[in-house]
Amino acid sequence: MRHPGSSNSPAFKLLRLERGGLTWWVRENFLKDSLLRVLADPLRYLNDSSERIKSGRSTTLARAGGVIIKRYNSRGWIRLLKNSLQASRARRAFYRGMLLEKAGIRTARPIGFASRRMLGLLRCSYLLMEEIAGAENLSTWKGGRRQAVERIACLIGRLHEHGFSHRDLKQTNILFDPAGNPHLIDMEGLRFRKRLTIPRAARDLSRLFRAASQIPQLTRADKLRFLKCYCRCRGLVNWRDWLGKLRNRQKNFRFANLFPKIRSRNRSTRCWGKGSMSANNQMAAESLDLKVFLSLRSLQEEGEPDILEEVIQTFLEDTPQRLAALREALADHDWTLLGKAAHTLKGSSRNLGAKRLGDLCLKLEEKAAGGEAVLIGQLIDEGEEEFKKVARAMQAFRVPERQI
Repeated sequence: MRHPGSSNSPAFKLLRLERGGLTWWVRENFLKDSLLRVLADPLRYLNDSSERIKSGRSTTLARAGGVIIKRYNSRGWIRLLKNSLQASRARRAFYRGMLLEKAGIRTARPIGFASRRMLGLLRCSYLLMEEIAGAENLSTWKGGRRQAVERIACLIGRLHEHGFSHRDLKQTNILFDPAGNPHLIDMEGLRFRKRLTIPRAARDLSRLFRAASQIPQLTRADKLRFLKCYCRCRGLVNWRDWLGKLRNRQKNFRFANLFPKIRSRNRSTRCWGKGSMSANNQMAAESLDLKVFLSLRSLQEEGEPDILEEVIQTFLEDTPQRLAALREALADHDWTLLGKAAHTLKGSSRNLGAKRLGDLCLKLEEKAAGGEAVLIGQLIDEGEEEFKKVARAMQAFRVPERQI
């Protein structure tokens, strides 16, 4: 079976496979006997200390014959509940990796993903990636410093120019292949924003330079070279002018540090409170139960990214794909798949307070059992319109950023 979110391109076509008690979605062009053995028993490699790369509370990483397996674990009941409200971390990382690959940005190519659920709660998920043979991360790479600076600058410049942001640009998330080409890994920190704002770009570069500051050989000249190459790759003619824009947006900007950490927003100015919406958005908010939606704040963990921002981002990214999956299932008269897709969207909608959208999905689920195509088409139309209202209501709770 073909995944509803997969691309029409043969290189990105996904197949559904039942292996090892899991439902895997795997790219067809990577299928071979060695991969099927991995799908049948991923725990064999994750539990083998000789193959294990990393073992922690949140993730476990292991090699498996040219493939990297990453298992995402749920840490505690708060994380367990939060992860169950959205697509699995492995699925999100998989599609983000495919977006990078389609944009021509070097990364460890994603191969497949699977999730393990118990009583509707996400216990863990698995991501398969291509292993970059002979790769070394930024902290251990022994190649030329100038070459590394210029190539990383071009990599990040292309990343930003395509509208991507990576908030965790640390040394271990940049790998060099034997030819000296850098690759980005760890898609959890990746976000697609269409057009990147100056503060967001500066935050990415700030994180990168804080990590690079641990490399004693890095000089001020290397930082300037990075900035010039970065601007050149983005088509920004005057790098000094761009640096001036960054300085104007941060009072504590110091040239020697190039990109220091940007000060966090004053929480008193955030748009999470009552009365923050315009009249139009108040009308749209009729589709969103604010009591349920804002109660998600109670799941916020100290030191973690803002949970409301993450939930909004995930819902706005995933729901159009799920609505498209409903359309495709209707066109194929695949009532089983349509019912499952409606059930999934119903749960995520109700958990976020989008009660009417959840009710429409319940009706879709019921009509799918009877194969009532005409009524189902009308309900999908209503669902798409209702999603637009929910999206407008949620957007009112986000802080707009000025664009470059």
